[in-house]
Parts: sequence; C-alpha cells; structure tokens
Amino acid sequence: MLNFIDRQAARLEEAPGGPLAYGSAFAAIVLARHLLEILAGQNPVYYPFQFYIHYALAYVAPFLALILVLHLFAAVPLARVARLMVHVWALTLLPPLIDLITGRGTDSIGYLRPDGKSVGEMFLHFLNPAVEFAGTTPGIRVEAGLASLLGAAYVVLRGRGRRSTSRVVAAAAGAALGVYITALGFFTLPRLFEAAMLRVAGWDKAALYAPPVLLALPQPTGLAIIDRLYTLYLVPLCLGLATVAAWRQGWLPRILRRVNLAAGLAAMITTGFGLVLGLATRRILEIGTVPFPAPLDILAAMGLLLAGLLVPPAAQRLTQDENTTAGGVLAIAALILAFCAGPSAGALVMVALALEAVRRTPPLTLDRRQPAGAMAAGVAGLGLLGAGMSLSLGQEALMLMPHGMGLGLATSLALMALSRTVAAGAAGNLARRWQTAAALILPPMALLILAWSLAAPLWSLLAGMAMLAVGLVPRMMSHRGQRLEATAWVMAFLLTGVATFMFNPGAVEAELVDATTRPRYLIRQGMLAEENANYPAAASFYRRALEQDPGLSSVSARLGEVLWRHLQDPAAAEPVFRQALADNPEDVAVFSQLAALLRQADRHQEAATLLEQAVTTAPERPILWFEYAATLRHLGGRDADERAALENYMAVAEDLREEEPFRRQARQRLRLLRDPATTTPPLSP
Repeated sequence: MLNFIDRQAARLEEAPGGPLAYGSAFAAIVLARHLLEILAGQNPVYYPFQFYIHYALAYVAPFLALILVLHLFAAVPLARVARLMVHVWALTLLPPLIDLITGRGTDSIGYLRPDGKSVGEMFLHFLNPAVEFAGTTPGIRVEAGLASLLGAAYVVLRGRGRRSTSRVVAAAAGAALGVYITALGFFTLPRLFEAAMLRVAGWDKAALYAPPVLLALPQPTGLAIIDRLYTLYLVPLCLGLATVAAWRQGWLPRILRRVNLAAGLAAMITTGFGLVLGLATRRILEIGTVPFPAPLDILAAMGLLLAGLLVPPAAQRLTQDENTTAGGVLAIAALILAFCAGPSAGALVMVALALEAVRRTPPLTLDRRQPAGAMAAGVAGLGLLGAGMSLSLGQEALMLMPHGMGLGLATSLALMALSRTVAAGAAGNLARRWQTAAALILPPMALLILAWSLAAPLWSLLAGMAMLAVGLVPRMMSHRGQRLEATAWVMAFLLTGVATFMFNPGAVEAELVDATTRPRYLIRQGMLAEENANYPAAASFYRRALEQDPGLSSVSARLGEVLWRHLQDPAAAEPVFRQALADNPEDVAVFSQLAALLRQADRHQEAATLLEQAVTTAPERPILWFEYAATLRHLGGRDADERAALENYMAVAEDLREEEPFRRQARQRLRLLRDPATTTPPLSP
C-alpha cells in the first residue's frame, strides 16, 4: 500500500507542464475556494481588489512557505515538491464544503482574531473544538490538522529506505509541526503584522487603520484600507519566500548576475523624486495645510518605491530570458504594489514597465543603430516620476508635473541608456574610437541636463561629475567597467536630485507654482467643484484660469453661468458673458445665456438687440429664433418682427423631433398674430 502511494506521489512530482499550466491550475483552485467561501459564509461577492489581489496573495504566501517546509524536511528537490503541492492544493476546497455540510454556513472564513487570547494560546488550542476562536470555522481546523498529517506522511514516504528510522521520525515530526505553524501562522499573520507595526513604528491600532491623508480610496473605505494594508505586506513576503526558493534551487546567483540592479535603483530614485514633488505640489495647493501622512500613506509610498525598483529587472527578465517566470513574477509584484498606491500610480507603472520591455525587444532593441529604445527609456522614467506624484495628486499628477523637470529627467535617462550600448558591436578601429568617445561624453551630458532641469546647486553638479569620472576610468582605459560606471551614475543622479530638494527648494517651488497655475488644471478643478456643488470654489478656479489665459471664452461662459445661476449674482455675471462674446462672437450658447439674464432683469430691448445679432450670426439655430420671438413678444408693438421670427423658427426646426413642443407653441402664437381674436398662451423661452 505504501509503495502504491509512493508511486502515485512520484507520478505527481514528475507530471508534465510548465509554469503557466501549473500557475493556471493554482489560480483555478484559489478562485473555486473563493466561490465556495462566499457560498458557505453567505457573503456578498468580494470587491475586485479583494477577489483578485488580496485574497489570492493570501494563498500564494502559504503555498510557497509549505513548499519550503516540505523541501527542507523531506530532502526532495523544490520543483518536485511544487508540482505535487499544486495537485494537493485542491484539498483547500474542503473547509467551505465541510462548513456547508456541518451546517456552519453562516460562519465566515477569515483571518483568526485573538479576542483576548495570546498567540501561544491560539497555537496550543487551535485544534481543540472546545475552544472557540473568532474568524475560523470547523472546516479550517480540519484543514490545518489534515495538512499536518499529510506533511508528516509525505516525509515518511520520501525517507523510507533512504534515512534511518529515527531520522525519518524526527523529520516527520518536524514537518508536521512546520506545516501546522505555517498554516496557522498565515491565518494569524495580519494580527502579527499589526503587532509588529505597533511595536516598530509606534502606531496604535486606531492610527494603523485610519483613513489615509494622501491616498484616495474607493468605497467602502474601511475595506479598502484593510485590503491595501495586508497586500502591502503580502507582496514583499511572497517575494521573500520566492527568493529563498530560488536560492535553494540554485537559481538566485544566475538571476542576480543577469539583473541590471543599477537600472532598478535609478528607477526607484526617479519614483522617489515623484513622491517628493507630489507632496510639495499638494502643500502648495492646500497652502501648507497638508497633515502628516497616515500609516497607509507611508506604507503605500514604500510599496511604490519597491515597485519602481522592480520595473527594470522585470522587463529585462521578461524579454531576455527563455524562461520568463521570474520576469512575470516581478512584473506582477510591481503592478500590485503600484495599484496599492492608487489606480493612477498603477497605470503609470504599467506604462513604464511596457516601455522598458518594448525597448528591449525588436524593432526597438537598443543598439547603436536604433536610438528609439533610448527614448523609450526616458519616457519610462517620466512614467515613474508621474507614478510617484500620483500618490499625492491622483489623476492630476501628469497635469501638474513641471515640464522642465520632467523633460530634463527623461532626456537624462535616455542619454544614459544610450551611453551604455553605443560601444557595442562596433566594427573597425575608427568606429570603436568614435563610439567609445560618445560613451564617455553622454553620461556627463546626461548629468548636466539633469542638473540644469532641476536647478541643482553647482557643488552637487561638480561632485556628480567627479563620481562619473571615477566610474568612467575603466572605459577610458579600454576595460570593461559597466557595473562601476552604472553605480557612479546612480550615485550622481541621487546626489543631484537630493541636493536640489534639500538646498534649493525655492527653484523647485517656482516650477511647481507654475504647474499649479496651468489653465487646464484650474478648469478641471472648477468642473469638479461644480460637480460637488461647491460653486464659490468653482468660480475661484475659473477666475484663476482666466487670469492665466484671458481668451478662454468657454471658461468665461462657465464662470458667468456659475455666478448667475448658482451664486445669484447677475451683476457680476453680465460682464463675464459679454467678455465671452467678445472673445468668441460665434458662441451661440453665450448669446442665449446673456439674453436670458437680460430678460430676467426686464431689459427686454437689450435682449432683443442681442438676439437679433445672434440670429444673424447663426441663423440655423432654432433656439435663437424662438427666444428672439419670445423677447419681441415682451416688448410689444413689434408683431410683424415677432411673426417673421416665428416663421423663420418653423422653417429651421421643421425636421427636428426634439423641437416639437416648441413648434406647437409657435404655431399657436402665429395663429394669434394672424387672427387677433384667437387666445393662446405666451411663448415660454
């Protein structure tokens, strides 16, 4: 019997299939577990972030941990254990099924809540059915106990005939304990995370779960806070476990050897610059009233920095390796961390990742004949800068990005990317000399452009040039020194930026003030204020936009509408409408609005004169003829002109279905004008 089970386990360990097939099978099992949990707990369907990211990672982490536990105690190669575990993972469907069968369907499967019990008590009594624990169900306890027994049995099967009985027993006991601690540990890990944050960062529990100050969250806010907090520790945890697995498998040295760490550091620094710029911009917009960031803001910022660090290695491994598994894992981790900082940050990191990947693949492969790849590197840096800014500014990040800084940074990164490859593949001595010279000139030029765009202090530029000179010594001596050169560039890059923000904040603030007074941004803020019925703020934003660009007739029209309709200030609205007409004499809507304002003030003659001009400007617009006729009706004594206006209206609106109610009024009024004995209601403009 044992031999049969052993053969079946070996067959599962050797089952064919690549990472994509096994990953798909694992995902299918996790999604099925989600569905059964929803049914068993009588819960509504999870929100998308919970369903696809948070709860999925909550299974990936214990999966990796259990593989490592069984690998260590059974002394079986990791790849074989991983294949077996994917098949066995179907047993995780048991808890919700057991809960349904035992009639505990109203209990919700979730993280274990201590409710006054210590961690030690939870570990000692978790399998004791007489002790109640919140956040767990009978099915979960059965799952933990069964997993421990199966772990011990697997070690026994793999140790038979290979190790002594005492060693097999000890290893089996260790595996059972390791599996039990791992299974229960991941149910209590959020509480352990809370405890760590309370101890290390000094936050209390209320502060840890407080709404963020910078990060805009979807509704319901409470769930969004929890999902992002837990995801921000689950992603690094999964990456850490995957790194240990790669080390045990012997892959880690090869992965690190082929990863351009300097590019990752440069990307992280760029994202960090964006974070600082976003905070400074928000402080300018809110006149220095930005409170200290909440814990979630700080953790999201740390996650965004890690996402920036992961982007270049992920793109490199995705495009330059035959096995793209590592690149895919890094890319998914970067995107999840970025989306924890908001949808705008996630979208911009996705753009940067795509550009970094595309520039490494044909036809944009970066070489001496194709500088388009270098341009892609610069634009990717621009995306990361915007991602950093978006944590504080949301979707307005790119609107508020200082153009000089952004373009200077993009150009600098593009030149540096080009300098690392221009010497590759040169044919002939002359070509080699020219390209070596270019490779020596481009890094200082890139640093000079960066320092100029940031208005960096002169001493920081000189110090950065000195660092670059040290890094370029091997190239000048015709030796390979790419790692030293890249490290020198990253250090110079960091020094220049930090020196600007710390020692020349006035230049940064001047750029940001210029960005925050751009008309397009101010108009958008005015429209948002209108949507929120904050009409005084909307009027203020529109006025500021007109100060920057007085010729925006559409903005004048919106400002006039706000002043008249919502703030009840027709005296202030009238000159605004007239200015809009002066800027755009063909704006029919403004004619109509101003005429309505004049009629409301019983200034019918002025309204008639204005509308006479309007119908001359746009005779094809039926509403203008109708309003003109209604205004003439109020004046009196101009029946012939009113009749002509109505006849023109009927001709223009003849085939327009939406004008039928007004056509009916116009017909009645025309009958009255032709036969004064007829009684009809007045026109309603």
